[in-house]
Amino acid sequence: MRRSDESFFCAFSPAQFVLLATVLGLLIARGIDDSEQESLGNFLATMGQVLQTAASQSEFLETDCKTNSKALDKINELKQQIWDLENELKGR
Repeated sequence: MRRSDESFFCAFSPAQFVLLATVLGLLIARGIDDSEQESLGNFLATMGQVLQTAASQSEFLETDCKTNSKALDKINELKQQIWDLENELKGR
């Protein structure tokens, strides 16, 4: 079904993943009352927001910060070239 180096989550298509969540949700809901369902649902939603925030920050750090670092390197390289050209012009 899946390679040993794959994540558990990679074993499912999007439709299968949604179906799994639906089935688990319905099974859990059968065993608890309305108040507990609401409390557990809010708790899981909060956990989901935390996971999304952490993943977003991680992605930002991996992509945008690398891009910013490359841009700063290019700016510094250009500044050095300008400085070199200014010194060359002064020496004439």
